[in-house]
Amino acid sequence: MTDDAWVAALRHGLAAGEFWPAFQPQLNLASGHVCGFEVLARWDSPQHGRVPPATFIPLAERCGVLHTLLLTLMADACRQAANWPGRFSLAFNLAPAQFLLPSLVDDLIGTVRNSGFPLQRVVIEITENALFHDNAAVQQVLDDLKQHGMALSLDDFGTGYSSLTRLHSLPFDEIKIDASFVAALQGDAQSLRIVTAVLGLGQSLGLTVVAEGVETAGQAALLHKLGCDVGQGFLWSPAVPAAQAWQLLQQWAPHYPACRRS
Repeated sequence: MTDDAWVAALRHGLAAGEFWPAFQPQLNLASGHVCGFEVLARWDSPQHGRVPPATFIPLAERCGVLHTLLLTLMADACRQAANWPGRFSLAFNLAPAQFLLPSLVDDLIGTVRNSGFPLQRVVIEITENALFHDNAAVQQVLDDLKQHGMALSLDDFGTGYSSLTRLHSLPFDEIKIDASFVAALQGDAQSLRIVTAVLGLGQSLGLTVVAEGVETAGQAALLHKLGCDVGQGFLWSPAVPAAQAWQLLQQWAPHYPACRRS
């Protein structure tokens, strides 16, 4: 297909409700309970089947509908999760370009409030790439989101160049260890040192540390031993539809922990 044909299909799919939120659980490594979900976009096209995010996310950004896609995803996910028991969080990824949108904060706040899901249990994930934009603009957006009670997570931590300075100047609540370091954790001394250093940094700053891409029980056990707070990965579950996410919440949150660290 040509780019124009993909754009037409994407716009049609967005209008027709072909996109849906998938929920990947995040588990507290000490208690084994679900403490949150990362919400990821999925596209099931009647014509093209399951279209991978690596195809449609860049396309949505290029044709100017990524923000609409995020708000649609956020509204749907928050609405469905509003009636689930417990105090788990929902995390959403923002693209760097979205931080330059004048309406961003109002759009996010309004979408969550209209869904009935508490603002205080929403986590906004950003990568370090977003921090290379106008720093004053990003700072203002993050401060505004924090003022309204949302939490902030720095995704793919350790893969950029400005992590330490940004952690001191921006109001993050959480850092996520990149999956590439977790994958090599047990067989590569350098990765082990990096993960240990990130965990020490997070603990010293009072930040929750989430390890992405956990695929084995050995990785989970080692991360817990090193002091990591939360794990996310195929060891527990891929990103799944809402009905399955609700079942996982029932399975792994018998006492419904009140916060990400409990």
